[in-house]
Amino acid sequence: MYAHACHPSVLLALTLFFTTGQAGEYHDEPEKVFSFKSRADIRAPKWNVTVHDEHSLSPGHWFVAPYEKYVDEHDRYGWVGPHIYDGHGDLVWSGNNQFDGANIMDFRLQNVTSVERLTLVDGSLKKGILLNNQYEVVESIQLGDDPVSVNEHEFQWVDNNTRILVINSAWTQAPVEASKTVGFDGECNTIFDSFKELNATTGEETFRWDSYNHIHLNESTHMEFGDTIESACLSDAYWDYVHLNAVDKDDRGDFYLSARHTNTIYKISGKDRTVLWRFEGLRGRSDFTHHGHFTFSRQHHVRWRGRNETHNFISLLDNALGEDAQPPSHENSRGLYLALDEHTMVATVEQTYNHPRGFGQYAKKRGSFQRVDNGNVFMGWSTGARHSEHAPDGTVLMEAVLQPEWLGSYRNYKFPFIGRPTTLPDVYSAAYGAGNDTTVTVVYVSWNGATEVQSWRLYKTTRANDTTELLNTADRTGFETGLRSPGYASYVYVEALDKSGAVLGRSGIQKTITHPNITASAVQEEREWLQGVSDDRHRHAQKLRLRAWVLFLGGVLAGAALAAVLVPLVMKRFVRGRYESVPEEDVERDAEEDEDNVGENKMKHDAFELDHYEEYAAANPFDQAYR
Repeated sequence: MYAHACHPSVLLALTLFFTTGQAGEYHDEPEKVFSFKSRADIRAPKWNVTVHDEHSLSPGHWFVAPYEKYVDEHDRYGWVGPHIYDGHGDLVWSGNNQFDGANIMDFRLQNVTSVERLTLVDGSLKKGILLNNQYEVVESIQLGDDPVSVNEHEFQWVDNNTRILVINSAWTQAPVEASKTVGFDGECNTIFDSFKELNATTGEETFRWDSYNHIHLNESTHMEFGDTIESACLSDAYWDYVHLNAVDKDDRGDFYLSARHTNTIYKISGKDRTVLWRFEGLRGRSDFTHHGHFTFSRQHHVRWRGRNETHNFISLLDNALGEDAQPPSHENSRGLYLALDEHTMVATVEQTYNHPRGFGQYAKKRGSFQRVDNGNVFMGWSTGARHSEHAPDGTVLMEAVLQPEWLGSYRNYKFPFIGRPTTLPDVYSAAYGAGNDTTVTVVYVSWNGATEVQSWRLYKTTRANDTTELLNTADRTGFETGLRSPGYASYVYVEALDKSGAVLGRSGIQKTITHPNITASAVQEEREWLQGVSDDRHRHAQKLRLRAWVLFLGGVLAGAALAAVLVPLVMKRFVRGRYESVPEEDVERDAEEDEDNVGENKMKHDAFELDHYEEYAAANPFDQAYR
């Protein structure tokens, strides 16, 4: 095996991967993209939608990531990136700003460790991104050993959402021996693809398989740089001989691999990495015979669909024609649901899902095949981001294509989904003169990503939001809803309501833009309303201040009265407590000591009295005071 060294021309090759129009071409047709007053930054592409059978459609939203080749990588267009639409083509969420206008691949909903996540591959960061239903990034996963090696085709969760399948590419020179198998004398400049399995928790690589040693150069049917092997092998952009674009895993640990440039589905052993079988490809290479005549080429999005006692089932998009010189293998692109008998090695078409435009219509670039919950099939046709929903028998129920014809998509999906953004609703408010000396306030409101909004309430308020007045209520009419109210409301806000009338969210306070033709009477009326609010506020404030003083004084008086009652009680309690706290034996001992002291003092007093009496009697013989 030879080493994988990334060639500088990888940047050119990756750029070519996204090409949908002429290099240097810039498109700006405003009528083909949405524009919103409340979100002027969003310019999501519009759809042309044709519904053939409304009642048979599955419930859910469209997950689409339109892409475009940039003239300059610093240019970022508002119609590029992950978007969610409802089943009639109305915008629900634009992720253009969140991902800086980057090209996004494989945007969909997946069950990740038992939690539904929005998943995608960021074409700028070369990482797999996981978002919750609030559109917050919860995890970023490195998909390759280095960003240059990342092949953005696949981000598939398998094994009960514990493993992730991704594809990598390497630019290197094939050995002389391998090059000779295609008639080139020398080392052929070749892109070799690989896929690997990652532990979804740790990111650790648990399995890797490389096209070298397993898919030979002479299996390729692709010449993109001319019609000679010399031009392919000598190209500075390197020969993309195999072009892996999808990988899936079955319940026994084996892998199903789609190689666009060999027109082949490969089954790869999960034990020893050998090719267990080849399905289609160059004549004589396939290990299967066909029950009934069919073939496929330039295919995409192979998925394992289960097994029974006799068959394995897979699905794929048969593009049937690419952008190279290979002729078409069928009259139109189609989805194929296939039964493979691995004992008799016979392949059978169980069901076909034809391009909705019929004969001669091809998805030359990419595309997808999805089975939705009710058994319908949702097909993505890449060019124009066209997609269609089919009944289980193949009948077309709905088809849609983007109005901007310069855009494409990789894979399109449909899923039931509830989005609950943490951002606030966006509001644009303007007041106009409406004729007959009247004024009207017109408000546009949206909430990017909110799927449960059924109606809106419009309120007028003040800058301080100290009073509100309900002006209008209106049902949601799409991504953006307009509400009107007679007169001039200088400040407004809105509430979003669900189907039960519960409030889902509330906007911030929005100042109304006034146009020159607004009537003076409307302005004066608003001033009077604001003045009335201000007067009420002042009166209310005065009442609050008076109430506060009353409460304060009442508290002081009550405190004084309480103190007058409590202080004597406390003092009495204190004094009583002082004596009550002396032990009984100490009291008795103190009493005895007091009696002794009294007797002793009395004896001293009597002696003092006697001494002084004798002296006094001698000096005053007639005074009988001491007799």
